[in-house]
Amino acid sequence: MQQLLKPNWGIVLPIIMLCMPIVSWSQITITADDLLGLVGTQQVLEEDTTGTLVVDLGQAGANQSYDFTADLSNGFLAYLEYVPPSATPYASLFGNANLTQKLTAMEDGDTFTIYLFLNVEEDHFSSVGSAIPINIFGFDTTLLDFDVETVVPLPIEYGDSWTTVVRDTTDFLGSLLITVDSTVNEIDAWGKVQLPEGEFDCLRMRQDNWEMSNMEAIGREREEETVFTISYIWLTKASGLAAIATSQDNETDPGFNNPSSFNRLRGGSTTSSFDVADIKGVRLLDNYPNPFRDETNISFELDVSKEIDLDIVDVQGRQVRQLMKGRHASGSYTLKWDGKNDNASDVSAGTYFLSMTVDGRKLVKKLTVVN
Repeated sequence: MQQLLKPNWGIVLPIIMLCMPIVSWSQITITADDLLGLVGTQQVLEEDTTGTLVVDLGQAGANQSYDFTADLSNGFLAYLEYVPPSATPYASLFGNANLTQKLTAMEDGDTFTIYLFLNVEEDHFSSVGSAIPINIFGFDTTLLDFDVETVVPLPIEYGDSWTTVVRDTTDFLGSLLITVDSTVNEIDAWGKVQLPEGEFDCLRMRQDNWEMSNMEAIGREREEETVFTISYIWLTKASGLAAIATSQDNETDPGFNNPSSFNRLRGGSTTSSFDVADIKGVRLLDNYPNPFRDETNISFELDVSKEIDLDIVDVQGRQVRQLMKGRHASGSYTLKWDGKNDNASDVSAGTYFLSMTVDGRKLVKKLTVVN
């Protein structure tokens, strides 16, 4: 499942494929705005990790077509959400993050969640850490990772290539585990990818990964191991991840057809599940119009009297405009936001969030301001 959330380059957010007749399509470029524009969306991912699936991965180059519409008989579902860090319980720990991938999956009756925090800049994006809430012997705790890793230069275009190297040392009961993760990345194809959701313009990224580990234990011979894998990742502007295929360990054939894991986009929406968090007696409704230019209508309903804070925040969670604060009686409320900040100045075009805090929990809705 780590591969589904965070392949070696950090995004995030895991059939039978037939080559189609080649036609002329335009190439796409994925920018920082495209990534930040994913905030507020939820994707349903389907994953097969049996290692028995046969997949024709197609070819590198221009004007390629990939058909990922066949059924996955052994697939299970996961949910990948793109949320602002302020909508997570760990925002204060990752202050330089401006995008979070939240992966929720269920396998064999167990549900688990992983948060990956990213910093997206104009010329690159990087992972700045992760948080995994777990329960050990009845106690709730969180596994935290604060590694900073530059993962992808931006914009992403056909023909791009780069190398990443990540080194980590773990001390466990007097033994040192040293891992060095080296990955050669290349955008080796562009074209169309067909999914159950529809057809998308895409880029394909190839990753050649060497994971080298050394275990140094006191009084014991050092154990060394190197595992090589090849991954292909299909990316789109509108949905980010489209599909991932990862080879068996130590596979050297780039045309492998028996991946150890295969993930694809199975469904999605423009409304993330954090938008509809269960706060009893409170409903934050969709604003309209959205996107908007001059003003938008904001509505919410209270079944009982509640103390609420209603704010507009930017993609980094900073307050832009305070709309309401205080205790309000039960009833239906509608107000307008005119696209101005607390200083009565027009905000720039882009993505913002309507954030309602009630009983220490948040309801969040995505707003888009256009010129």
